[in-house]
This record gives sequence, C-alpha cells and structure tokens, in this order.
Amino acid sequence: MLRKSNEDCIPAPFYKPGFFKINYGIMKANLYHKGTQFFYLAEVILIFILASMLSRHALTQAPAKKDSLTHSQVAAQVNDPTAPLRLVMLRDVIAPDLPGFNGTGNLFELQPVFPIKSKHFPLQLIKATIPFVTLPDPKSITGIGDIQIFDLMSFKEKWGRWGAGLGAVFPTASSTDIGAGKWQLGPAIGIIYTHTKNLVAGAVFQNLISFAGDTERDVVNQLSITPTLTCVFPHGWFGGLSDFDIIFDWENSDGTSVPLGLQAGKVFKIGSNPFSFSMEVGWNAVKSLQVPVWLFGMELTVILHKIK
Repeated sequence: MLRKSNEDCIPAPFYKPGFFKINYGIMKANLYHKGTQFFYLAEVILIFILASMLSRHALTQAPAKKDSLTHSQVAAQVNDPTAPLRLVMLRDVIAPDLPGFNGTGNLFELQPVFPIKSKHFPLQLIKATIPFVTLPDPKSITGIGDIQIFDLMSFKEKWGRWGAGLGAVFPTASSTDIGAGKWQLGPAIGIIYTHTKNLVAGAVFQNLISFAGDTERDVVNQLSITPTLTCVFPHGWFGGLSDFDIIFDWENSDGTSVPLGLQAGKVFKIGSNPFSFSMEVGWNAVKSLQVPVWLFGMELTVILHKIK
C-alpha cells in the first residue's frame, strides 16, 4: 500500500499507501545518504508520467460528443480502479495520535492514472503513487516515501471489469524512517462489478514481496486489498465505504490493518474542467500498537476527460 519486532530497537515509522504503520528496525543514518539520488529519480518519474498524461490529453482535448461522460458516469468511473479514465488524484490522509509519536501524522499522495488503449491489446492502466510523509515528534520528518507503480491489463465483461498485472515499489524514500529500503514486486488482480445501475463494488488485490535492497532492513511480504463499494446518486454525488487499504502482513501479524469507514463525494466542473472531491473516515477494526486507530482522508481528482 515486512516488518518484524526486534528487541532494543528504536521504533521507526513505515509508509504504506493508505495508512501509517510502525516499523521496529535498526536505525543507521548512513544507510540513506543515497536518498537524494532516489529523490531525483522520483522527480524524473513524476515529470515523465505527467508529461505523458498531458500530451495524451492535448491530443484528445476536443472529443466527439458521444465520447463525453455525464457527471454520474464519471462518479462511477472515478471509484472504479479498472475504468479507462485518465486523471490525477491528490490525496491527503491524516492519522491523529500516530502510535509511537507525539502528535498527528500526515500522508500526501500524488496519483496520476492513465490508460493506454490499443486495437490489438487489452486496455492497460498505469498508476503511480508518489507519497510525501510528515511525522511528528520525536522524529519531526517530512520527505518523499517509496514510490509505487501499478500496471493492470483491464478486460470488460457484461457484469463489469476485471484485470491482472503487477505492482512494484521502488526504495525512493528520503529517510529510513519513511521507507522500507527494499525493491518490491508482486501480482495484482482487480475485480469490479458494475452491472447493477449506480453501483460499483469490488476490490484490487496486491501482494508485494521484496527481492532486493538493504540487507539490514526487514523482508517485505504483505497483501493489500483496496475495497470499492460505492453508490452513485444524481448530479454526480456518490457515497459508500472508504477506500483505505486493508493490509495483511505475512511477516508481522501486529502490522495487520483493517480500516473500515465511509466516504462521500461529488463530481463537479470549474469552468469546463471536471473535478471530483471526496472525504472519508476510517476506524481500524484490528487493535495494534503499530497502526493508528483513526484515519481521515480527502481526495481531489483532476479528471482529464470531457463531461457533459
């Protein structure tokens, strides 16, 4: 969105998209002097992705009327991770009373998503997640976390969509406190039901496993489930379950996180530009000293598609 509890070690936070959790690992300041290099790599990746999206958007700036979507159709697709909708999402997650810290943690994510369509191949969806993490005292750190890339081949069915592909995580964190220090790769599967009008239901499953990286950092092996259960209402309104990641950590049972909550939002236009805004709250159903009890989130999505 791995970590083992070691005696006499300094607790350090670890970022995973959608939530914060605490990692008990050995801290050595000299391990991440190369973090600056990863930061520049992250900037290059980000610029490349945004440039690709904007260039593709420019080519389709004025699609035919039949290609335009209604507010309700966009609301459904914004909440469907397998839908062919080009967008850039800005997401902010707040974790009050972050375990092991004196204060509130904050996670800001930049998530560009763009589909690649071809007559000869299935629809391909690529999403990047670039996280920026802020930790309170006693660390008082703000920096970039580990960048995640999600690549899914999406197939349309009568009942909805399904997809399969890969997820990858790069050790781009600017500090050991906010990154795993591991290269990770794993399968991804998405199943989304949309056959019932105004209902989007399903989930995306990813199991990331580390295969290289800092040998003094803990092994990564965890399943993340991003749920989707959304009802679409007239005029672009939508509501349903929150989409915080559910995490099952195969290496550390204390790291399991099951945040359950609600989300509500609306698709709207400013001038001719479509946007989506939503707010969500989640309560962790699994009690642990390594994950926060409450999560609050806001999402602003720039939709790179014409709507009616």
